[in-house]
Amino acid sequence: GGYYLNEMSVPKFLRFLPEISIIRWTFESFCLNEFRGLEFETKKAWDAKTGEAFLDRLSFSNDTAETCFMGQLRFLLCNYLIAYNVLRLKKQKFAEIEQAQRNSDKIALPKKL
Repeated sequence: GGYYLNEMSVPKFLRFLPEISIIRWTFESFCLNEFRGLEFETKKAWDAKTGEAFLDRLSFSNDTAETCFMGQLRFLLCNYLIAYNVLRLKKQKFAEIEQAQRNSDKIALPKKL
């Protein structure tokens, strides 16, 4: 899929997009969890021999689980703040209710037929 794309091969003006993607942070944390410390059997010269080599191909070698967690936390906090502000700006507006006057002698009674 598109998540196997190396970030350095993306044009510079689009490189910020993975930083604001919750899917990217989740995928990276899963990759770090699964591939760190693994040794692979290689059949071809270009196969990754270690999990760290595979992570390096994805440009994930310098990150940690804490970095991924903080990226996810920033994403969620920004979404909560945006949602709160939109709801606050779009809140329902009601007409003011005026105080009713009580005049018992001005009550109109129905006429008898």
